[in-house]
Amino acid sequence: MNSTLNSEKSVLDNNFQPASMILQNHRFVASKNHLYSNLNGKGVILSMKSERYYGVNTVGAFIWEVIQKPASYTDIQAKLMQEFDVDEEVCEQEVSSFLKKLMKEELVDILDEKDL
Repeated sequence: MNSTLNSEKSVLDNNFQPASMILQNHRFVASKNHLYSNLNGKGVILSMKSERYYGVNTVGAFIWEVIQKPASYTDIQAKLMQEFDVDEEVCEQEVSSFLKKLMKEELVDILDEKDL
């Protein structure tokens, strides 16, 4: 999960909210349309839909395990901080970035808090 979050405000968007604020209103669960294998702490996700596979590092594998059951952004971040020695701001950026990638690749289902 070596990525950064671009949080620059768009001049056209007066309702700007950081990604973490948007993500906090949802629960995330790994889509059941994929296969996953843990390989010595790292993981591989195979999308049955796109027939693509994705390698994830130790942190990504940990998050994938957490979202086997619906989990909020806050829950994921708290569990990650308990498991790994990581700064809260870095953790927030990495969780946000990873969840956005999972959403883009349709590897995770998103549940609104109001639907639970």
